[in-house]
Amino acid sequence: MRYNEPATNRDFYRILFSDDSLSAVLRAHIHLEARLNQLIRDAVPRPDELPNLPFKQTVQLGAALGLTSDAIGPLCKLGELRNQFGHRLDAELTMGNVESVWKAFSTDAQQEVRSMYERIPDRLVRGWPSEFDAAEPRLRLIFIALYLDRVLRAAENTAV
Repeated sequence: MRYNEPATNRDFYRILFSDDSLSAVLRAHIHLEARLNQLIRDAVPRPDELPNLPFKQTVQLGAALGLTSDAIGPLCKLGELRNQFGHRLDAELTMGNVESVWKAFSTDAQQEVRSMYERIPDRLVRGWPSEFDAAEPRLRLIFIALYLDRVLRAAENTAV
């Protein structure tokens, strides 16, 4: 993996499923930001002319380039969560802060995340609740990040 490029799917899954919430939050954000930057590089004729933008502005640029609205709010909320973890020693992943990201999704997108979770074979998820809404915060965040990665990859595939 080169600097500032999204991880491979295998590496992204390995990172997300680590036991550490701090690592899951920070690395999910870093990966999704790299994926978003890749989308922008693919869509802009001279991406090297773009300034380094704060994450929220990068999301807005992605929106201007056609990123689906289902990703914009959740990405911004994930950026806020990343900032909590990046700037506070006492930051914890709670149901409340994961819920703030979750509430930024449309109802349809929430259903897609639930469906992704519930399609995981039982043999892979021993000890996980069968329903997404009963999952602990880190597990919910993981599936939110996996969904956002899927949306960003789809946008990359349709970039001009």
